Amino acid sequence: MALDLIRNAEGEVSWRRLEMETGEVVVLPCQAVLFATGGAGRIYSASTNAFINTGDGLGTAARAGIPLGDMEFWEFHPTGVPAPAC
Repeated sequence: MALDLIRNAEGEVSWRRLEMETGEVVVLPCQAVLFATGGAGRIYSASTNAFINTGDGLGTAARAGIPLGDMEFWEFHPTGVPAPAC
């Protein structure tokens, strides 16, 4: 399970992750990083997004100092409006 994205002064990137079977924290160097972490629809109290869409991937990038772009374009779907609008 990914815990943190780490960047050193030269911009090199490593992942700090938790080995689920042993509980050991491991740091793995990376040559490239691709985020495919899903959405963040669960930041809203009423949402039809899957429960896994927590935005943790965005938080990981932000903590590493990586700029997030176009954050004003969060998708809002009308089924996220509380009843009776659903």
